[in-house]
Amino acid sequence: MKKNIFAFLICIMFVVLGIFIINKSSDIKGFEIGFANIIIFGLACFVFPFIFADEYRLKKELALQINQISIKPHKKFYIDKLRPVSFLSVLFLASVFFLAFSKRIDTFQYIFIGLGILSFLFLMLVLFKKILQETISISEEGIHIGKSDYYFIIRFDNIKSINLMEWNSVAYISFELINPEDCTRYLFTKNQNREKIVKEIYKTFENGIKYFEYPYFFAPSRFKLSPAFLFRLIESYLKNPEKRSELKLLD
Repeated sequence: MKKNIFAFLICIMFVVLGIFIINKSSDIKGFEIGFANIIIFGLACFVFPFIFADEYRLKKELALQINQISIKPHKKFYIDKLRPVSFLSVLFLASVFFLAFSKRIDTFQYIFIGLGILSFLFLMLVLFKKILQETISISEEGIHIGKSDYYFIIRFDNIKSINLMEWNSVAYISFELINPEDCTRYLFTKNQNREKIVKEIYKTFENGIKYFEYPYFFAPSRFKLSPAFLFRLIESYLKNPEKRSELKLLD
């Protein structure tokens, strides 16, 4: 928390410095340097309030009694697109604004041209549902990990342990699996190329082991879910298998 506050204050300092440079400069070069400072560190300042809110909620919800926590069976939780859409929109508009006031082509212009093009392309991919299509849901069997054209189940009985960890100020839940291959046995797809999807899942597990030492991990906050809430809920289903009956769908 202290590191994040310190980083936030540094970003504010550079934003103020950018404003000062613009006010004191009489040429276009000074404007460009000041504006670049404001955009780069201003975008960082935009992210920090979300980080502080997540950290506060995490501490608060870890103190909840387990009987206060529940979830609707099979309810799909979709990736929260508000943050990436907001960030990409601000970056694109800032790039356009910067280029509109620039009267020559140099390194700064090339950087902002690249940022503008990339932010626009990613924004279109998000808005037209080409990326960020993952879903999460929980049933009596386990955790359903959904993609655009398939989903697989991490069964409760296949989870050896779970961990709540932080990476780059984002809370992640990681899973140690008894048998990673079990997930591909519970793979359901509309795509005929099942082998390709199986390889994709194994690649995901390899990356999980490489970066977190666990086959699978995800950030609940991406799905508008509390990391502490979800962690304690899954933990309760692992420790108390009889509790999973509340996840049955009623006929």
